[in-house]
Amino acid sequence: GKTLLDVGCGTGYFPRFMQQGGFDAEGMEMDADARAFAGKNFGLKIHSPQELLEQKIYSKYDVITLWHVLEHLQDADSYLSWIYTALKKKGYLFIALPNCNSYDAEKFDKYWAAYDVPRHLWHFTPKTLKALLKRHNFELAEIKRLPFDAYYNSLMSAKYAGKSMALINGFFIGFISNLVSFFNPEKSSSVIYILTKAGE
Repeated sequence: GKTLLDVGCGTGYFPRFMQQGGFDAEGMEMDADARAFAGKNFGLKIHSPQELLEQKIYSKYDVITLWHVLEHLQDADSYLSWIYTALKKKGYLFIALPNCNSYDAEKFDKYWAAYDVPRHLWHFTPKTLKALLKRHNFELAEIKRLPFDAYYNSLMSAKYAGKSMALINGFFIGFISNLVSFFNPEKSSSVIYILTKAGE
């Protein structure tokens, strides 16, 4: 199916891209200016969280995406419960997140850029995210790496840590992190979790 909701869609570039690929794409976004931009420039239907979360929507979407969004949500449980109801029986949930069990997170420790306090309220490993999603009746179908995030997170972390030659240091750690995660995706700096409804 081709119905998609992008949660935390910002100014709408991802749902616009998917719309151009033939999807009936909508967004959910907290920021009113971003919603207005997406509506005006792309003609997208962008909802506020209050507008959608207060409705009981059953089996509407084939795909729901959260690209680096879950870690920002104050009430992640409410969102996940709503998403479970709104997702179709054979639908897919995509969640991209930083991984605080990655090689670069361990290497940079408290200077790891993807902790991003106070904007990031939650920090996940594959193990803890799977436990959270199991509670909401989702099961993991696949894990994928986000290789470029290892470089970004490592470059920023090296800068925060005051490393000499931070650019070179960050690039090297990012390269090693990607090498480690190539053999074990659960060690990737950022991870894409592809999920389905349990038992469906």
